[in-house]
Amino acid sequence: MIKTFKAGCALVALPMILVAQPAMAGQATGQMPVSAQVLENCSVVSSAMNFGPITDVGAANVDTTATLTLACTANASYEIQLDNGANPVAGQRRLANAVKSEFLNYDIYKDISRSSRWGSTIGADTVAGKATVLGTASVTAYGRIPSGVAKVSAGAYTDTVTVTVNF
Repeated sequence: MIKTFKAGCALVALPMILVAQPAMAGQATGQMPVSAQVLENCSVVSSAMNFGPITDVGAANVDTTATLTLACTANASYEIQLDNGANPVAGQRRLANAVKSEFLNYDIYKDISRSSRWGSTIGADTVAGKATVLGTASVTAYGRIPSGVAKVSAGAYTDTVTVTVNF
């Protein structure tokens, strides 16, 4: 039994001898440069601006809000532009009733008092800010259908405003 065991050990050790590595003669070191360039970036998602059901158009201001949520690189500076929508006339934003070809004036503002119109002229009527260290920002858009607007027929009125984020 001892002979069998010695023979088995010899057979197991033989492949290890055949694949043994040669001894190293020395060692050298160097550097491997590693780099990355992070570019500023932002994306924007907006909630819907919904004025809800209106029973007496023009009797009083109808106010609502929407939230623009930005995802940017950390601490990125941004400036947000809003165009005049798909149905403007002379710079006035208008909701359109596609069936009846009627329009309902409205506007979007930068402030809760709805005194500063939000537009698309960089540095004049846009909203500027800086993302957090986590790269997030949340901006409120304040909508208003003003009192005194012309009466319109019942139905659905819609518009689409393009939001542009410069960073």
